[in-house]
Amino acid sequence: MKSKSVNWTHLITLEPKLQDLRESITPQPDTPPECTYYVWAQEVKPRLRELVGWFRAQSHPILSSPEAYGLAAEVLRDAVPACPEDCTH
Repeated sequence: MKSKSVNWTHLITLEPKLQDLRESITPQPDTPPECTYYVWAQEVKPRLRELVGWFRAQSHPILSSPEAYGLAAEVLRDAVPACPEDCTH
């Protein structure tokens, strides 16, 4: 059985915390920029895994799928600001 294609709007309708996570990635104007790798690995990815994909606590036919995880990861990675110029990663 082939799964339906997923899109961001559908994902955030099913799991509004995904949009909250995306909005939390946007840095505040008075906050110094952080390393992209750090933001993704330490702040975004652990929270993402709780919301979509195989490690989601509550199984869901769409949200638990690899397609949902891949799409959400792509959208969220694109939202992470670039590293500051003096970043060593």
